[in-house]
Amino acid sequence: MPGLESWHTWPQVNIYIAQCDILLEVWNGHKTKGQGGKGEVVNSACKTRKPIAWIHAGILLEGPHQPTLLNQDLGNVSFENFPEG
Repeated sequence: MPGLESWHTWPQVNIYIAQCDILLEVWNGHKTKGQGGKGEVVNSACKTRKPIAWIHAGILLEGPHQPTLLNQDLGNVSFENFPEG
């Protein structure tokens, strides 16, 4: 979802979520730094009970040329709101 980090595209997020069957999100799981960030997108999708496949990402450390902080969940996939069975 390119460009969804900026505030002026936030109304489009709910349209995007309403039109998708499954939200596939690559996210580090950290809180949103601003309106329309990945955390808010995932939260909005959860509120509408939209199925979500979340690929756990690393955390990009602040500053130029900083490495990515890896954790034990990196690359794991979590599924939410999928029907049982």
